[in-house]
Amino acid sequence: MSLKREKCIYSLATQEIMKLRKKIVLHELKLLELTKKTIIYENQEMIAANVVTAFKNRKIINVMVISKTQSGKTGSMCATIKQYLEDSSNLIPIENIYIITGLSSCEWKEQTKERMPESIQKRVFHRSELPNTFVDEIKDKKNILIIMDEIQVAAKKGQTIYLTFRNANLLNKNILYQNDIKILEYTATPDGTIYDLMKWKDASTKFLAMVGDKYISSFDLLQLGRVKQYKELCGFDKETQQIDTIVFENIEEIKKDIDNFDTPHYHIIRTKNGIEQDLTIMNFKQIFNDDIYDYIKKN
Repeated sequence: MSLKREKCIYSLATQEIMKLRKKIVLHELKLLELTKKTIIYENQEMIAANVVTAFKNRKIINVMVISKTQSGKTGSMCATIKQYLEDSSNLIPIENIYIITGLSSCEWKEQTKERMPESIQKRVFHRSELPNTFVDEIKDKKNILIIMDEIQVAAKKGQTIYLTFRNANLLNKNILYQNDIKILEYTATPDGTIYDLMKWKDASTKFLAMVGDKYISSFDLLQLGRVKQYKELCGFDKETQQIDTIVFENIEEIKKDIDNFDTPHYHIIRTKNGIEQDLTIMNFKQIFNDDIYDYIKKN
């Protein structure tokens, strides 16, 4: 039984190829920074340094980073990849770096790919791709780095993340040690996660990510009066096919806030999906005349 992650042995020619590919990824990361597609901030560099240092301990398989919502997880991921590759002691095939999520979201996948080095984009997977594509890709590999976003989604027993990890033998500590597999998790709500399921004690560690100086939390927005408690804005009753009139009182309440501004502002209204979204917009247009107010629909 292994007591730590075993090092993979590569031929000198393979090592040289891996070093060249590593340089390509680092150049791609630099291009992302210069084109401002991915900006890495000081606090994200600090998170990355903690993660890379943790993985130097070959007993560690799993690292969890707990960070506040919208605090720049993707930037932290890029910073981690950058620092991991910059460390000459970390030799890893680029095709063994994966970024996955329990979210079922093509939008998440596309946005994440856009901000990742081109050499890694093919290995960004969301939920529907995990049970087959992801499992098939990694099952015979060694020396892998798996970066997980929104780890709390679909991670409970019987759900997609759990089943994917089980089928790929990623819940077997001894196999992970033998195959030198490293798992990095990011979350804002660390409940029911793979970390909790593993319960590996000395094989796992956690970090609380510090936010940048300019970070504004949802609590800050609430104190500034810029976030409002949700009230019903659609009010459609499927049985009666009628709109509840309380909805128009709720929208009038929003109008009072908006009309307090002397100059035009953007006001974000979150709606339901499908026909209820269209009905919500129709409700608003009864209170907010679209000859005066502009409507921008963003899905």
